[in-house]
Amino acid sequence: MSGDGLTVSLKERGDLAATATLWWHKPVGADDPDAYYQLASAAAGWADYVIRARQRLEGNGVTTNAVSFGYFHAGVELDEVGRTDDARDAYLDALNHDEENIGALLNLGLLYARNKVDPDLAVVLFLRALAIASRPRPPRVRR
Repeated sequence: MSGDGLTVSLKERGDLAATATLWWHKPVGADDPDAYYQLASAAAGWADYVIRARQRLEGNGVTTNAVSFGYFHAGVELDEVGRTDDARDAYLDALNHDEENIGALLNLGLLYARNKVDPDLAVVLFLRALAIASRPRPPRVRR
């Protein structure tokens, strides 16, 4: 894999609880103040997902994959600061890890529609998210 990467690990009571390596496919200069912004944002989303899962807290409702959630989180952050090309890449990375990430599907569709990039693809993404969200969910088991 090429580009910049970041490996994050969480320990619980001294034992390794989870680890992931996140990649950004566009290498950026180390002297750029935004060089690792997208990786840090993805790592924060990944950590949030993993901690909530380990503590059996309510899920995020958009994906069942921690890495996908990390990239989705980065996409939201990047979109909010106007880095739409990077946000698009983050949403696509999220979908590469979970093609049913509802948040990434909806936000990517909104990005395409809002920027008039591909309105027809936006509709396809919205319909795909709707189909996934409409499926019956298995009952949640509390432990």
